[in-house]
Amino acid sequence: MARRDTREFSRIWTVWLVLLRLTMIAVLMVIALNPHIRTQRESFRPSQVAILVDTSTSMKQPAVDIRPGTVTPDRTTVVQEFFAKTSLVQELQRRHAIDVFTFDSDLNGPLYRFPWDGAAPGEAAGKTDQPQPPQWKTWLQPARSATALGDAIDKVLAETKGKTLSGVIVVSDGASNVGRSPDVAIARAKQNGVKLISLGVG
Repeated sequence: MARRDTREFSRIWTVWLVLLRLTMIAVLMVIALNPHIRTQRESFRPSQVAILVDTSTSMKQPAVDIRPGTVTPDRTTVVQEFFAKTSLVQELQRRHAIDVFTFDSDLNGPLYRFPWDGAAPGEAAGKTDQPQPPQWKTWLQPARSATALGDAIDKVLAETKGKTLSGVIVVSDGASNVGRSPDVAIARAKQNGVKLISLGVG
Protein backbone atom coordinates (compact mmCIF):
# COMPACT_ATOMS: atom_id res chain seq x y z
CA MET A 1 0.00 0.00 0.00
CA ALA A 2 2.86 2.34 0.71
CA ARG A 3 4.31 1.65 -2.71
CA ARG A 4 0.97 2.25 -4.42
CA ASP A 5 0.37 5.47 -2.46
CA THR A 6 3.71 6.87 -3.61
CA ARG A 7 3.65 5.61 -7.20
CA GLU A 8 3.10 9.08 -8.61
CA PHE A 9 5.63 10.77 -6.30
CA SER A 10 9.28 11.36 -6.91
CA ARG A 11 11.82 8.97 -5.41
CA ILE A 12 12.79 11.44 -2.68
CA TRP A 13 9.20 11.82 -1.47
CA THR A 14 8.69 8.06 -1.62
CA VAL A 15 11.71 7.38 0.60
CA TRP A 16 10.67 10.15 3.00
CA LEU A 17 7.13 8.80 3.46
CA VAL A 18 8.41 5.24 3.92
CA LEU A 19 10.82 6.43 6.62
CA LEU A 20 8.01 8.26 8.42
CA ARG A 21 5.85 5.13 8.44
CA LEU A 22 8.69 2.92 9.63
CA THR A 23 9.48 5.43 12.39
CA MET A 24 5.86 5.37 13.55
CA ILE A 25 5.89 1.56 13.65
CA ALA A 26 9.10 1.62 15.71
CA VAL A 27 7.58 4.14 18.15
CA LEU A 28 4.48 1.97 18.58
CA MET A 29 6.66 -1.08 19.28
CA VAL A 30 8.60 0.85 21.93
CA ILE A 31 5.33 1.93 23.59
CA ALA A 32 4.02 -1.64 23.52
CA LEU A 33 7.19 -3.08 25.07
CA ASN A 34 7.19 -0.33 27.74
CA PRO A 35 10.91 -0.44 28.59
CA HIS A 36 11.88 1.09 31.93
CA ILE A 37 14.58 0.96 34.57
CA ARG A 38 13.66 -0.94 37.73
CA THR A 39 15.48 -0.50 41.02
CA GLN A 40 15.22 -3.14 43.73
CA ARG A 41 16.18 -2.94 47.37
CA GLU A 42 16.14 -5.69 49.96
CA SER A 43 15.37 -4.95 53.59
CA PHE A 44 14.87 -7.00 56.72
CA ARG A 45 12.40 -6.36 59.52
CA PRO A 46 12.38 -8.56 62.61
CA SER A 47 9.26 -10.19 63.96
CA GLN A 48 7.35 -8.01 66.42
CA VAL A 49 5.59 -8.73 69.70
CA ALA A 50 3.30 -6.24 71.45
CA ILE A 51 2.99 -6.28 75.24
CA LEU A 52 -0.35 -4.72 76.20
CA VAL A 53 -0.79 -3.97 79.91
CA ASP A 54 -3.98 -2.95 81.68
CA THR A 55 -3.53 0.33 83.61
CA SER A 56 -7.14 0.94 84.63
CA THR A 57 -7.93 1.65 88.27
CA SER A 58 -9.19 -1.90 88.78
CA MET A 59 -5.51 -2.88 88.76
CA LYS A 60 -5.21 -1.18 92.18
CA GLN A 61 -7.24 -3.99 93.69
CA PRO A 62 -5.43 -6.73 95.67
CA ALA A 63 -3.76 -9.36 93.53
CA VAL A 64 -5.18 -12.20 95.65
CA ASP A 65 -8.09 -12.67 98.02
CA ILE A 66 -7.16 -11.25 101.39
CA ARG A 67 -8.12 -12.02 104.95
CA PRO A 68 -8.68 -9.33 107.56
CA GLY A 69 -5.41 -8.08 108.97
CA THR A 70 -3.23 -9.29 106.07
CA VAL A 71 -1.32 -7.16 103.59
CA THR A 72 -1.06 -8.13 99.94
CA PRO A 73 0.32 -6.25 96.93
CA ASP A 74 -2.07 -4.81 94.38
CA ARG A 75 -2.31 -6.13 90.82
CA THR A 76 -0.20 -3.33 89.33
CA THR A 77 2.67 -4.04 91.72
CA VAL A 78 2.58 -7.73 90.85
CA VAL A 79 2.76 -6.93 87.13
CA GLN A 80 5.59 -4.43 87.62
CA GLU A 81 7.62 -6.95 89.59
CA PHE A 82 6.87 -9.68 87.08
CA PHE A 83 8.40 -7.73 84.18
CA ALA A 84 11.26 -6.34 86.28
CA LYS A 85 12.32 -9.65 87.83
CA THR A 86 11.59 -12.29 85.19
CA SER A 87 13.44 -12.96 81.94
CA LEU A 88 10.34 -12.87 79.72
CA VAL A 89 11.41 -9.78 77.79
CA GLN A 90 14.98 -11.04 77.36
CA GLU A 91 13.72 -14.38 76.06
CA LEU A 92 11.41 -12.68 73.56
CA GLN A 93 14.19 -10.35 72.38
CA ARG A 94 16.10 -13.31 70.99
CA ARG A 95 13.61 -13.54 68.13
CA HIS A 96 11.44 -10.41 68.24
CA ALA A 97 11.39 -6.66 68.64
CA ILE A 98 9.02 -5.82 71.52
CA ASP A 99 6.73 -2.81 71.77
CA VAL A 100 5.15 -1.89 75.12
CA PHE A 101 1.59 -0.48 75.21
CA THR A 102 -0.79 0.29 78.05
CA PHE A 103 -4.53 0.74 77.98
CA ASP A 104 -7.45 1.88 80.05
CA SER A 105 -10.25 3.72 78.24
CA ASP A 106 -7.90 4.06 75.26
CA LEU A 107 -4.67 2.60 73.91
CA ASN A 108 -1.43 4.34 74.94
CA GLY A 109 1.84 3.89 73.14
CA PRO A 110 4.01 2.38 72.03
CA LEU A 111 5.78 3.67 75.12
CA TYR A 112 9.02 1.81 74.53
CA ARG A 113 10.68 -0.60 72.13
CA PHE A 114 12.98 -3.38 73.20
CA PRO A 115 15.07 -4.05 70.07
CA TRP A 116 15.61 -7.48 68.62
CA ASP A 117 18.93 -8.93 69.81
CA GLY A 118 20.14 -9.19 66.21
CA ALA A 119 19.55 -5.50 65.46
CA ALA A 120 22.55 -3.38 64.59
CA PRO A 121 23.53 -0.59 67.01
CA GLY A 122 21.27 2.42 66.54
CA GLU A 123 18.38 0.39 65.13
CA ALA A 124 16.38 0.40 68.34
CA ALA A 125 13.26 1.58 66.63
CA GLY A 126 13.28 5.19 65.96
CA LYS A 127 13.32 6.43 69.55
CA THR A 128 16.60 7.99 70.57
CA ASP A 129 15.38 9.19 73.97
CA GLN A 130 14.31 5.85 75.39
CA PRO A 131 14.88 5.64 79.17
CA GLN A 132 17.41 3.14 80.44
CA PRO A 133 16.73 0.84 82.17
CA PRO A 134 13.04 0.13 81.42
CA GLN A 135 10.75 2.15 83.67
CA TRP A 136 8.04 -0.39 84.48
CA LYS A 137 6.86 1.46 87.60
CA THR A 138 6.43 4.67 85.63
CA TRP A 139 4.71 3.10 82.63
CA LEU A 140 2.29 0.87 84.51
CA GLN A 141 0.63 3.38 86.82
CA PRO A 142 -3.19 3.04 86.90
CA ALA A 143 -4.92 6.10 85.45
CA ARG A 144 -8.57 5.89 84.34
CA SER A 145 -11.44 3.79 85.62
CA ALA A 146 -12.67 2.51 82.23
CA THR A 147 -11.21 -0.65 80.69
CA ALA A 148 -11.63 -0.98 76.93
CA LEU A 149 -9.96 -4.36 76.55
CA GLY A 150 -11.47 -5.30 73.19
CA ASP A 151 -10.88 -1.87 71.65
CA ALA A 152 -7.26 -1.77 72.83
CA ILE A 153 -6.38 -5.16 71.34
CA ASP A 154 -8.17 -4.34 68.10
CA LYS A 155 -6.36 -1.00 67.82
CA VAL A 156 -2.95 -2.62 68.27
CA LEU A 157 -3.78 -5.11 65.53
CA ALA A 158 -5.06 -2.36 63.21
CA GLU A 159 -2.06 -0.06 63.72
CA THR A 160 0.47 -2.82 63.02
CA LYS A 161 -1.43 -4.31 60.06
CA GLY A 162 0.92 -5.18 57.22
CA LYS A 163 3.93 -5.27 59.52
CA THR A 164 5.60 -8.31 61.04
CA LEU A 165 3.46 -8.61 64.16
CA SER A 166 3.74 -12.15 65.50
CA GLY A 167 1.80 -11.96 68.75
CA VAL A 168 0.17 -9.76 71.39
CA ILE A 169 0.65 -10.47 75.09
CA VAL A 170 -2.28 -9.05 77.06
CA VAL A 171 -1.77 -8.51 80.80
CA SER A 172 -5.05 -7.67 82.52
CA ASP A 173 -7.52 -8.59 85.23
CA GLY A 174 -10.01 -9.14 82.42
CA ALA A 175 -12.54 -6.60 83.70
CA SER A 176 -13.56 -5.00 80.40
CA ASN A 177 -16.40 -2.52 80.99
CA VAL A 178 -16.50 -0.25 77.91
CA GLY A 179 -16.10 -0.57 74.17
CA ARG A 180 -16.52 -3.54 71.91
CA SER A 181 -16.32 -7.16 72.89
CA PRO A 182 -12.87 -8.78 72.66
CA ASP A 183 -14.44 -11.20 70.15
CA VAL A 184 -13.96 -8.55 67.43
CA ALA A 185 -10.22 -8.37 68.17
CA ILE A 186 -9.97 -12.15 68.32
CA ALA A 187 -11.48 -12.41 64.84
CA ARG A 188 -9.03 -9.83 63.48
CA ALA A 189 -6.09 -11.63 65.10
CA LYS A 190 -7.12 -14.91 63.47
CA GLN A 191 -7.47 -13.17 60.11
CA ASN A 192 -3.99 -11.62 60.41
CA GLY A 193 -2.36 -14.78 61.77
CA VAL A 194 -1.42 -13.09 65.06
CA LYS A 195 -1.30 -15.03 68.32
CA LEU A 196 -3.04 -13.60 71.39
CA ILE A 197 -1.53 -14.64 74.72
CA SER A 198 -3.30 -13.59 77.92
CA LEU A 199 -1.66 -13.23 81.32
CA GLY A 200 -4.36 -12.94 83.97
CA VAL A 201 -3.77 -11.13 87.25
CA GLY A 202 -6.09 -10.76 90.23
